Amino acid sequence: MTASSPSPAQNLKPPIARVRRDGHATMIAAVDLVPGDVLLLEAGDRIPANVRVLHAHATESATPLQVQLDTLGKRLAAAAGIVVSLISVIGVMRGDDLVRTPSSRSWQQSKHSAARR
Repeated sequence: MTASSPSPAQNLKPPIARVRRDGHATMIAAVDLVPGDVLLLEAGDRIPANVRVLHAHATESATPLQVQLDTLGKRLAAAAGIVVSLISVIGVMRGDDLVRTPSSRSWQQSKHSAARR
């Protein structure tokens, strides 16, 4: 038996629930839970009954994987921004308009070429 596993005697104890009733946190037997009780849980707590989770707060720090994924996401966003900027600069250097509007040269040229067909 490991230090974190409950002893057989602890398994025989009736489950206890920490709830908020009438604005106050209190400990009650799980069998006394009623609809409308707000169950207060902490990391490692056993859920003493069928409950519906309405709201949860993540208070734990990010895992190494979450940190790596966050960093990767930021790098990918930066790379995408650089690529879009380069494409825009190359287009302007070729003489393309940044925005294609009815008054722009490329719009007029495409209209005339379509009319010739």
